[in-house]
Amino acid sequence: MRSPRKAPGSSQIRRDALIHFPDNLLQALTHLYNASLASGYFPSCFKTALVALIPKPHKDLTDPKSYRPISLLEFLSKIFERIINTQLRWYLEDHTLLSHKQFGFRSHHSTQDALNIITNYVHNNKDRRRKTVLVTKDVERAFDTVWHAGLKYKLCTKFNFPPLIKILLCNFLDDRKLKLKFLHHVSGTIRMHAGVPQGSTLSPTIITLYTNDLPDPTHTDSLTILYADDCTHLARHDALSGVVRRINDELDTVSRWEHRWRIKTNATKTKVLFLNPRKRPPYDNIYLNSFDRLQAPLQITHSCTILGLTFDTDFRNNASPCLLHSEGTRPLQCLTTTFELGSEGGRRWAGTAKQGSKGQGGAKRGKSEGSS
Repeated sequence: MRSPRKAPGSSQIRRDALIHFPDNLLQALTHLYNASLASGYFPSCFKTALVALIPKPHKDLTDPKSYRPISLLEFLSKIFERIINTQLRWYLEDHTLLSHKQFGFRSHHSTQDALNIITNYVHNNKDRRRKTVLVTKDVERAFDTVWHAGLKYKLCTKFNFPPLIKILLCNFLDDRKLKLKFLHHVSGTIRMHAGVPQGSTLSPTIITLYTNDLPDPTHTDSLTILYADDCTHLARHDALSGVVRRINDELDTVSRWEHRWRIKTNATKTKVLFLNPRKRPPYDNIYLNSFDRLQAPLQITHSCTILGLTFDTDFRNNASPCLLHSEGTRPLQCLTTTFELGSEGGRRWAGTAKQGSKGQGGAKRGKSEGSS
């Protein structure tokens, strides 16, 4: 079985326990999932997360921001989220609803694709002796600060989902709670008013939906690349002053969009890299936006890392691409769930998690502990 020692939620029910569930319990669980899908209801018992605080490397451990909050969710909730997420991603790709700028958490899109586009863009500019500037942006606490009201508005208006899907996704966000776990101490229940659980199967897709309407570049020959919440902007021009003006235009447009949707960029982690500038510093200042008069100019660096690949000012890669080879998300083999969701859209949402099912709605245990 894959990752049998994954940390469980508050109930302490682990992944390997599902293999030993009797058939009647698996059938009841299947009926529960079908009923939840039929009504657009995300069970409230799945909405409480035990949040473990994981220290970030080389950080001051007395600062609360030096910890990464990881949500430990109920395993039964993770199964339900995976069923929803699989069909949601299929629906988005089948209807071409995701932005062409987004390369994260998508089928047939990878870090290599994003890096190829960036390197080809810079190489073409170098061949034509054009100036290029690259800005890498870091969203501050992207998972923890998602504005629920704004996210619900986008889910209900921008993707043409069938009504039950809208209700289900909005219900996923409502009345979420957490308990903080630090060392051997667990806090009382805290209600979440923003953010999505970091560690949830569904959260990365929801983050992708929230940032899907990021504005296209202001200038037609500029470039924007998204990988989940990581954003890279590139601009080019024949003159150095022109490329600075263009990248400021791009950053200003995106900053106004971020301000509207309560997204905050971490300016201290945002880096500016001039590629093949043929002129050494100082360069003209580059700012995140034009409306904050008290902000400091962005940091200009001689190298930066994008999706695991490091670039320097002379456009030499100092490191090989960090390619992520996942083991592959094999389907869960203990459940079979099929439900027709959204008759208006005429789309079948089939949560397939099967191997050796009994009947149409039944479920069967895996044959061995290594069959997940």
